[in-house]
Amino acid sequence: MTTSPRLRLFICLLVVTSLSVGALTDTVAQEAAKEGKAATPSAYNLEIKDGLLTWTGPKRQDNDKVVPANLQNVVDLLRELHPEANFVLAPQLQETLISDLKMRAAGVEANLEAIRIASGSEFVWRDAQTSPAPIDPTTGLPAAPAQKLNRPLYILDVTPAPPKPGLQVEAFNIGPYLDSLPGHEDTRLDQIERMVEETVAQYRNASAASPNAKKMPPPSIRFHRGANLAVIIGEPEAVALAAKIIGALPGARRSVASETPGNNDFSQKMEETLRRLQQATPPPRR
Repeated sequence: MTTSPRLRLFICLLVVTSLSVGALTDTVAQEAAKEGKAATPSAYNLEIKDGLLTWTGPKRQDNDKVVPANLQNVVDLLRELHPEANFVLAPQLQETLISDLKMRAAGVEANLEAIRIASGSEFVWRDAQTSPAPIDPTTGLPAAPAQKLNRPLYILDVTPAPPKPGLQVEAFNIGPYLDSLPGHEDTRLDQIERMVEETVAQYRNASAASPNAKKMPPPSIRFHRGANLAVIIGEPEAVALAAKIIGALPGARRSVASETPGNNDFSQKMEETLRRLQQATPPPRR
């Protein structure tokens, strides 16, 4: 059977059209695959994963759908999600990274608190309109409240550093202890320092599991031979620990000037940790 020239031309055009449509479909599929999950709308208003923030606000000028999850970008998104509020971010916080977080539609303060926790408490936030009025230094009274703002103003600032503990001093008369073994004063003083350093290190390690654990440097111990005094200077908790050790030496007496009521919290915490150390330390070999 002979095929007419017109039929052959129609078949060729049909084949070419089919190939073109297939190629175009493949190209579209590849472009969609490149965009990946960013092209899929997020089920959360605020979503951070693996250091990236999914942009759920209006289209950005750079067309990015995923941006670095630093605090500056997160606050920019909050401005879009909550146009009824204003936000002020401290400059030094702009590059603060926020860990993985997923939030559905929530209020401003709920979002801010979740972001603060996800930052590792690197910042604090407050509503300028509801914060206590500042104290007027000339009168010592709260200053007149500022004019009411049309929109709430949320201020994100650096978390203030915790106050440094004050130093404490204890003094012990260790003359009777040194006189009990004449000619070996240097050896005994070295032993005292070693005992204090090792005990403070063990105490610090035993306290490391506590949620309020902190670094505790060993106290400074100075021996004044003429007065037979051992003077301890350092943070209250470390000084209390050293005083317990030196006070247990045979004949050692606390200086009258040092006999002031101590911090009950420190003493109680120290006693509990020392008991744990005694229970965990194996008895010496004989």
